[in-house]
This record gives sequence, C-alpha cells and structure tokens, in this order.
Amino acid sequence: ISAPSPSRCARPVCQMAIGYRGARSAKGASESSRSLERARPLSPHLAGSVDPPKGNPILKPHPRRHHMVAPDAQTAGFDTVSPSPSIYSFNTAIGNWTALTNTNSKLLASEEGYFVFIRGDRSPGQFTAWSAPVASTTLRSKGTIYQGDQPVKNVTAGKYALLRNPYASALDLRNISIGGGTVNAFQVWDPKLTGTAGNGAYQALTRVGADYVVTPGGGSYPSSGSVFNTIESGAGLLVQATGSDGTVQILESSKTSGSNLVFRPSSQPIDGKKIIANLYADNPIHPLVDGNMILFDDSYNNAVDKEDVRKLTNMGETFGILRSNTELVVERRTVPSSEDTVQLSIRNLKRMNYTLEFIADNMDIPGMYGYIEDKYSGTGSLLNPSGNTSFNFSVNTDPASLAADRFRIVFKPYSVLPVTFIDIKAIKEITGIKVQWKTANESNDATYHVERSMDGINFNGIGVVNKTSQSLYSFIDAGARKGVYYYRIRSAGNDSHVQYSKVVKIFVNEQFSEIEVSPNPLLGNLLNISLAEQKAGKFEMLIYNTIGEQVYKKTIIHTGGVFDQQVNIPAGLLTGVYKLQVVLPGNTIKVQKLVIGQVK
Repeated sequence: ISAPSPSRCARPVCQMAIGYRGARSAKGASESSRSLERARPLSPHLAGSVDPPKGNPILKPHPRRHHMVAPDAQTAGFDTVSPSPSIYSFNTAIGNWTALTNTNSKLLASEEGYFVFIRGDRSPGQFTAWSAPVASTTLRSKGTIYQGDQPVKNVTAGKYALLRNPYASALDLRNISIGGGTVNAFQVWDPKLTGTAGNGAYQALTRVGADYVVTPGGGSYPSSGSVFNTIESGAGLLVQATGSDGTVQILESSKTSGSNLVFRPSSQPIDGKKIIANLYADNPIHPLVDGNMILFDDSYNNAVDKEDVRKLTNMGETFGILRSNTELVVERRTVPSSEDTVQLSIRNLKRMNYTLEFIADNMDIPGMYGYIEDKYSGTGSLLNPSGNTSFNFSVNTDPASLAADRFRIVFKPYSVLPVTFIDIKAIKEITGIKVQWKTANESNDATYHVERSMDGINFNGIGVVNKTSQSLYSFIDAGARKGVYYYRIRSAGNDSHVQYSKVVKIFVNEQFSEIEVSPNPLLGNLLNISLAEQKAGKFEMLIYNTIGEQVYKKTIIHTGGVFDQQVNIPAGLLTGVYKLQVVLPGNTIKVQKLVIGQVK
C-alpha cells in the first residue's frame, strides 16, 4: 500500500480499514493466531538493512508523551511515540474509531479490520523524523487463505458495524446477503478524497435499483451518482441498521473476477429524479471536500428508514442532509410538493471561501421550482432543474457563518408570472456586451437578474436591473472578453415567483476598446467617435501626431447617455498614425490609436 502523496503527516491507507485476508499472492494470507505486533514487520530495520524495508511504523500516542520514552512504547508493541495514533480499531458502541493501546495482546484476526495511517516503509528515519518524506511500502500477513461462506454478522439497530472483505478476490456488493434492518449501503474511507485537511473522507455505496452508486464520488472513485459494484480484496467497509436489528453475510458466491486497485473507470450514472450536492474548497487546488445525494420517487417516504444512509463524520468538513435530527449522506424521499424543504447540514467548516455545487437531474416538476437559501447572508439562487447550479459563500469570524443549518433547498409553487418576455438580444458594444430585452405584463415588484454562461448550461448572475416605467431594458456586461457567451434574464418578484427569458448566444472575436472609432483607418473627412453610457458635461476631442503636436481639438457639451459624435477632420493632415484623446468631465482621459489614410 502506497502513501498517496508527500506530506509531513501520515494519511490513512487507501482503503478505509485493512481487513486481513488472503492476498493475491501467497505472501499475504490471513492468520488468526498471529499477534498484530508480530504481523507488522518482516524485520525491524531500526538500524537499517540492505533488504528492501517492508511494513509500516506503528506509533503509540500518550497523553504525557514528553514523559514517555521509545522503549516504553516498544514494550506495548509499538515502534516509538508519536503526537497522534497511527492505528485504530472500530468501536461499535460509540460508532467511531479508537486508538489501540497495545499490539502484543491483540490478535490480527481479533478485529474485522483496522484504520491505519501510513508513513511509509520501515527505514530508520521514518521513526524519528516526522518531516521525513513518505515512501511506498507493502503490508502483508501469512496464514491460511479465507474460503467459503463467512459467519453471519449481526448489526444492532441504530449502530454501525465494521465488515471486511476476507477473500483473495474482489467482491460484488450485489451478492452480499443483507437481512433485517440492515441498510443496503456500505461506506468506505477514501484518502484520495482529500478535502482541505488532506486526510480523506467517507464514500457511500448505496443500492439504487439493481446497482450500487457512489456518493460523493471523486478521489479514488467515479463521479457522484455513478454505478460502482465492487469492493477490493482486503478492504474494510461499514454497514448500518435502522429501525430494527439486521444481519450481513459475505458469501463465497460474492466473489467476482477482475481484482484491481480501487481506481477504475466510471459506469453510467443512474436515471430518475435526483440532486447531487457537492462542497468544494475555494483554494488553488479547488478540491472536492464532501457531498451527498437526494433521490426522489413517490415509491419512497419522507421518514428515516432503511432506505436512507446515515452520514459518518469526516476528519474535516462534513456535508450531509438533515432529516428528523438524523444526518444522512443519501436520502430517499417523495417527489417534492409545495413548500417541501431539504435541510442541508455542513459541519467543521474553516474560515475560508467555499462553493456549493448542485447537480440536478429530471427535477422539472410541473408548477414547482427549487430555490437554494442561505440563511446567514439572506441570499439565494434558483435551482437549475436539469443541470448545474453553483453557489459561492464565505465563512468568517462571525459564529453564525459556521451554522450547520445555514443552507436549505425549498420547493415553491409557480403562481402569477411576474412578467412576459417579448424579446432578448446580445449586442457587442464599445466596452462590453449589451444585453437588451423587452417585456410586457410586468408586476409592480418585478426585478430582472442578468445571468451569463460560458457553456449554455451553468449560469451565474452578473447584474440586477429594477423595473421602470419603460418596457425596454438593457445591461452592459463589461467583464466579457474574447469567447462565446450565453445570456438569459430571470425575473423575480418579492414573492419569489420567477420566470426565465430565452437564452441568446454571442461570439466575441476581439477585445473591447474604451473608445470606438470608425472608420479606422480614416479615408475621408467624417470620423465617428463613440463611448458607452456617459454623464452629462463638457467633452474635449484632441488629435496628436507622432511628435506630440496637437493637430485637432473640438469641445462638445454632452447631455448624458451614450456618447456618439461625428466630427469633421480638417484637410491637410498627412497620412500616418495619430493619437485620439477624449477628455471626459473630471479630466478622465480615454485614448485610441487613429490611422489617417488619404484625407479629401
């Protein structure tokens, strides 16, 4: 097992827990009578060796570790002392991992699996230098390979249980026997889902129809909602029961061919109505931190039952769905009706910027629309019913910005539409793209939100225009550059009723200029000079030659609005390059190159 990337601190292994099992070669079979301390190294390598080092340093924490020395730790079966534990076992009573205090008396097979941080191999520097670079290593045990049906494991209602894949083979989750109140879902640890802490996070594999799908996906797995039916040899996985006690059993028939590393291509995403919600950290890497999934169908119900998957808490940010005081990673519920709410839960946030991404499929519900609400900022965004919606937010020093219940999705009914859109167009102007639209049947409280997209699917708001007595509106997108742009207008009233215009597309093949001059080159006497919307006042137009001499000047009193003037250039100017200056009220200067060809 290789540590994923260089780091000052260790990371969990690439599977949530190491289940001891027969490996894919003779050197890794399981042995129940072997102690954990004896199973870890092939040789100590404390003083170095010419042999390739195997195993992993096992380190013991201590509350008064400055009073403890390495020999004390070694007496308990550890290599040395460390600030934090490096190996855990699962405590079913509390539903979490607890550090081992002794590895001499703990048999390798006495637990279903272990959560292990990998520092690297057993080179001498790995024990004493916490800044030593991580290295690849191999963990293995010896013994008889597990075969045949494994014992039935009981799962207590409301609790988690740790399960292992004991075989020298991958498992097909669809062939694992599940009974009673056991939820048809498994959760595994993925160190490649690094988040902001760099340690990893849980992935949920949930039965949907005939297959299992992954949430939040990414890291070692395909994207959220993709089919993923296998668990690799030696992997540990957590199961849970809801409502009543349950059972789970791994059968010989659960084995499947094609054992691989956990990395593999994605299968097809699932169909049906669903919302996948992802949380990203806004830093240069922009990592996926965590996520959840909501499945909608009238065959489900809105109570927490064995069709829902409870959320396990990550080491860092944890993003779930709150239902009846239970945090879920996958929720199955009925198709939304008026004023239905999905309460989201985000815990362990840091003071930084984040992005929420909502990926909705088939959420076009007649007479209904979804709205994402931010309780802290008082803002929100319409949920794209068949596409992506992004929502940026910040966490600051105000404790309210850290509230776990800050976000929710509310489904609201359409009623009287606030406006009728007659036309919309996008026009390239001097300093940007002018979006212009015409309306009819406006409500008194209508406002217009201009939205822009680079792909025609994912739209973001770029400006707001309030209702006026006119039915013709416009907005200049000064942030546009070269490229393809899509625009639409979203109208909204105070009652949150919304309506969209059609989408218009425009291609910009050159950068925008502060002044538009035409014709340029100038081959006659008449020159058109235009600027975007300007305040009223005195404007001066000046032309200079290449040695800085002023060859033309004209003063105009502008009454406000778009500045669009035609001036008569005097005869006698030589062919060449000139500088045109327009001095605005307040002595702001706009400059444009002017080429004069043949003046008549």
